[in-house]
Amino acid sequence: MARPRELNQEVLDKARTYLNEYTTSIPSRVGLALHLKIHRDTIYDWESKADKDELCASFSDILGEIDAEQEQKLFDKGLTGDFNSTITKLMLTKHGYSDKTQQELTGANGGELTIQIVRFGDKQ
Repeated sequence: MARPRELNQEVLDKARTYLNEYTTSIPSRVGLALHLKIHRDTIYDWESKADKDELCASFSDILGEIDAEQEQKLFDKGLTGDFNSTITKLMLTKHGYSDKTQQELTGANGGELTIQIVRFGDKQ
């Protein structure tokens, strides 16, 4: 990878070009890093400065669009079976999707749950 460089309008234009013309199945941050010939840590560094720098804010917006495009493609292609379901499921976790369920137990009338532990052989 090339040395990290300063973010400028030329880099923003190249990032926008990547988003509009990516040639892989889905856009990604690592794909953007390869396109820009920078280390992906530089991408995260520029994104972290979005609230302090106008160019970084614009770059962060492009990253948001890449993430949204990726999520939409994964969702659509995953549903149609065009993408491997295991990889799609894994990648969608990065967008907040999960197949976990959570249950909350409560006692009578929504009150506290009372648990009584009885050892085998003990009489109540």
